[in-house]
Amino acid sequence: CQRVLSNSPPFDIHQASTSHAGFIQHVQFYPVVEVENKIFELVDHYVRTEASLNDRRKIMYTDTQIRDVFDTTCECPYENHQLKPFNYKSFCGFVKHDFVMILDYVNQFPEFQALHKNDKNVVYRMACAVDSMLASAYYSYKVGIEKERLILFNGDYINMNPIPISGDEPGAGTEFQTPQEHEKYKTLMPLKLKQYFDLAIPFARLEVSFEEYVLLKALIIWQISNYRLLEEGRAICAPQRDTIVQALHKVVEERGDEDPAIRVGQLLLSMSYITEQVQAMTNSYLVMTFFDVVSCDSIMYDLLSFRDD
Repeated sequence: CQRVLSNSPPFDIHQASTSHAGFIQHVQFYPVVEVENKIFELVDHYVRTEASLNDRRKIMYTDTQIRDVFDTTCECPYENHQLKPFNYKSFCGFVKHDFVMILDYVNQFPEFQALHKNDKNVVYRMACAVDSMLASAYYSYKVGIEKERLILFNGDYINMNPIPISGDEPGAGTEFQTPQEHEKYKTLMPLKLKQYFDLAIPFARLEVSFEEYVLLKALIIWQISNYRLLEEGRAICAPQRDTIVQALHKVVEERGDEDPAIRVGQLLLSMSYITEQVQAMTNSYLVMTFFDVVSCDSIMYDLLSFRDD
């Protein structure tokens, strides 16, 4: 079938922000007695789905033996001794096996299979973008922040003390062997600096539990996908978001927080700066691929084209 270019952006930052989307005010809460079991099942489902993604990353990016992934629920795929220094020269973002991992991940979302093909494509794109940024923030919180490191999705780390140069400083070009290396560095590093200071650090301050993290991540994926979905897709998306918000409240309540509503509010407010960083990453990769600054996987080019069938 003929492929056409969509005039709409990957998502509208103002629409996707919790301060503009308006969905929080319209969440429909049902009697707890009717949905409590389903809520706990939903939490367990998302936890298993995220842990499975972490298992795949542990196998792919560390020397972990297969038999060791069955020991516990994998809340973070990396330990400090398994981390690798970031090499901007060889970095190209997600590669094919990363995209396969996210496909397996998003295929497990409740009601994902009920979406139209184009809507599945939208949710998948957003899942790739959100995972790249939010998983990095969570891994940094677990194994990086204390050492002032940004941990990337693949277990690479960037030391943030001292703060790396951005590449735009006067005379910075003399630090690089070729103009191409300098161009790639100064395209990548400002994004990584923002990723650390504007996302990883504030996210670490939330001190999220694994359950909070997996639910928040799924909520953001559904939320930023919503404005590009067909009407039928939005009808599927809305109850998913509502139920995840209820699940967040239940997780916090069961933990014994004095005022669960305050904690849930903190988590929902974090969606704004997380979404901003996802948008910044998308824009950065658009520039990198358009000007061939970074040699990305062919799937990355396809995702960034925003084409619909």
